Amino acid sequence: MKKLKFELLTTLQDGTAVSLDDFSVGGVISIIDADGNKSVAPDGEYTFEDGSTATVTDGAISAITPATEDKPEEMATDAPASGSTSGTTEDTAADAEDATADEDLAGQMQTLTDAVNSMIGKLESFFEFKKAYESDKKAIEEKFNALSAKSILDKTPNIKVALSHAERAMENIRAFNEAKKK
Repeated sequence: MKKLKFELLTTLQDGTAVSLDDFSVGGVISIIDADGNKSVAPDGEYTFEDGSTATVTDGAISAITPATEDKPEEMATDAPASGSTSGTTEDTAADAEDATADEDLAGQMQTLTDAVNSMIGKLESFFEFKKAYESDKKAIEEKFNALSAKSILDKTPNIKVALSHAERAMENIRAFNEAKKK
């Protein structure tokens, strides 16, 4: 069965094109060069156009930080006074909620991928069955045609003559019986 795999194509803030096989921890980020060739991203931190970041360690995503909703200018003017902790708990809760939503989305994508792969497998099985059926149907039709009465009579003229004589004999017997009744 062929397995369907989705790939996310996106751009980093510096304009570099990348592909992700899965935007979750353990996924792989590949750098796409000008010729369209892909190579696994080296270890480091990568910032996407939306501001989210992914840390790559040993060729796989080891951490994801969702983009913040606030713009940098707003964060500077809305920053709490020194010593104040207001907003910190809310930011942490929002980040955790975003991470949970990302995980849920990744789970839903996996479920969808599995369902599509299952459908592909069922379609492949159906077409194999259909091909076998059509092949068997053709062979059966050929055998049937070879054994049909017309075919047999055409191939054996003696049987045809014998049937013709038998029909005439039956007609004579009927005519004799009719005449006898009168």
